[in-house]
Parts: sequence; structure tokens; C-alpha cells
Amino acid sequence: LDKRKGVKKAATDVEICDDHPEEVAEYWCEEDCKVVCKDCLIFGEHRGHRAVKGEKRRLAIMVDKVAKILPSLERELSRAQEIGKIVDVEGKEMFEKVKEEIIKLLYAKYEVESERMFSFLSDHCSSLQKTITTIHSFQAGLSSSQSPLLDPEEVAMLISHPMQLHMIPGTVAWHDTLLSITPPVIKVTTDPNPCSSSLTTHKASHLLDRLPVDDKRHDKIISMDIMTVDGDIVKVMENGT
Repeated sequence: LDKRKGVKKAATDVEICDDHPEEVAEYWCEEDCKVVCKDCLIFGEHRGHRAVKGEKRRLAIMVDKVAKILPSLERELSRAQEIGKIVDVEGKEMFEKVKEEIIKLLYAKYEVESERMFSFLSDHCSSLQKTITTIHSFQAGLSSSQSPLLDPEEVAMLISHPMQLHMIPGTVAWHDTLLSITPPVIKVTTDPNPCSSSLTTHKASHLLDRLPVDDKRHDKIISMDIMTVDGDIVKVMENGT
């Protein structure tokens, strides 16, 4: 208990007047927005001011406190809104820049890989086209001297080693704060199919038996009409040609 008029200092709404320590500041001066005592309202600088007490005093104090923090809240709101605008513009630009860099890297990777694959495909298609043209020439009845000769090893390789396409999708995933990107894998190979290599090679050997081949171990066999031979030396092979 306070010795001055038995006032409890620990009471929630009880305050001692700053100007009159022996009095309780049980009033709220509405004009000066300050807690005062009755002596302040009668004899002091708050004389004649409008004042309230009790529940109205408590509410007035609360309103005053809120009014004092309101500008800070409004400034924080304005700051938060401004930050939102910055994030919407500059933050988006930062992510767009990273996205562009990722796209450039992926396209650069694709350009390197595609150039290698298309070069491989071009060589393979060229070999196939050359072989197919040679076979068509032979089927048209052109003699060996008019049509190019076949490389048996190359033909067997083309038949027994078909073109294979391998495509593995890429992945994009977050690992904590790191963005992990695995680019797609696209490969073109001519790996043989174990299930069909022996069969296709066997078929190729039968085909090559009937086609003119480039083999220096044997003399070239040239078909000719015997009636047109006049003074030429003809070598008769074992098969009677």
C-alpha cells in the first residue's frame, strides 16, 4: 500500500500524478491527452480542461496509444506495398534472367549434340543410299564395268547394325536451395541387335553372292555375249563363265 492515501502501486489502472505525487492520476485530460489528478484539473495547468475517469479514462488511454503507433503501422504498410512492387518487377526479372541463361546452356548443349548426331546420320544415310543405288543398278542389268562395286563388309555392317535412337528425358529438381538440372540425353547409334544380327548377316551373305563385289582376291567376273567376242582372250572360271 502506498502511504499516500493507501493507494496500491501495483494496481493495473492506478497511476501517481507526476505533478502531485500525493495524488492518484485518476483522470484523463482529453485536451492534453495525459493522465492527471484532481489537483491538476483544479489548481494546475489543466485547470478548466475537459477530463474523464473510470472506463472512459481506460478507453481514452487505449485510443491514445493506438493513435501514436498508427503512423508507424501506416509507414510499414507503405513499405511492404513498395517491396511487393519491387518483387513483382525486379524479382521477376532476376528469375527471367536465370531462365534465359538456363535456356542458352541447354540450347548450346543441344547444338553440339545435334551436330554430332546429324553428322553421324548423314554419313549413315549416305552409305545406305550409295548401297541402294548400286543394287538398283545391278537389278537394272548394268554390267559390272558400268555400276560401282559393293564392299561386302560395309553392306554386312549396314544390314546387321541397324540405326538405334535412344532418348532419355531431362529432369529439373530442387535440392535444398540448389536447382539441379539434368539435360535430356539423345543418342543415335548403330549397335547391333543380338537377336537378329546372325540372321541378317546370313541373308546379307546370300545377297552379296549374287552382286558384283570389290574383292581383289578374285578376278572380276564380267558377263558378255559370246557372239560378240572377236579375237579377245576369255578366261573361263570354274563355274563355266
